[in-house]
Amino acid sequence: MKNIIIILLLILPFSFFSQNQKKQEAIEIAQNQIQQLKSGVLLVRLYNKKNVINVLEEKGMMRRAETLRDKYLKINKNKILSFSDFSFCQVYFFYSSFSSDLINGNYDINLDSNFFVADFGVLQNNNSRESNSLETKKTGRTKVKRYKGGQSNTEKKCLFLRDNTLTQVKNPFPFKVWLYPHPFNRPMRTDGSEIVIFKSKKIKNSVIKKAVMKLDEELKEFYSKNK
Repeated sequence: MKNIIIILLLILPFSFFSQNQKKQEAIEIAQNQIQQLKSGVLLVRLYNKKNVINVLEEKGMMRRAETLRDKYLKINKNKILSFSDFSFCQVYFFYSSFSSDLINGNYDINLDSNFFVADFGVLQNNNSRESNSLETKKTGRTKVKRYKGGQSNTEKKCLFLRDNTLTQVKNPFPFKVWLYPHPFNRPMRTDGSEIVIFKSKKIKNSVIKKAVMKLDEELKEFYSKNK
């Protein structure tokens, strides 16, 4: 019994030391990243549904393809305007279809490794280089099942950042701003069950603008504390 207690006493301090070391490493990475972004560039990824539109045109559905093209031109224009007052660093925009070129260094502008990518979408795991907003390549449709008492797409969208390898940035870097209330702040019934509220998939321009300015504010605050 004494031997077990001694072993536990030896393991616990090592475990705490390991956790503290990882936390410190994360802090140092975040401090380095905020300096890189301040002197670098934020690239905002826009989605033009190019693959979906190509499929529609191949099927002869020209009117529907044109409607979708016009829709995303308007959406992207509003996103660009939302960054008009963003001042933490330089901002450029690119279409998602050029993401692989960005990773491989195939771009025309003078861009070093000090760039980060801003995405609008649903957070995935930290190793993902994609977002849930990527274009559907085969059918031109995205199916979302919504029915009473069943599975549904209840995740909340947010504005979040990726590094220059398109890997999602981690805490304590201020890398995300929810476009709507945090997904864990959902209304509950008195019996503890969740009240699922489905909102329109369309995000208001004012919401995007507010998220952009919130990100700008949080980046400035984090930078001021880690100069």
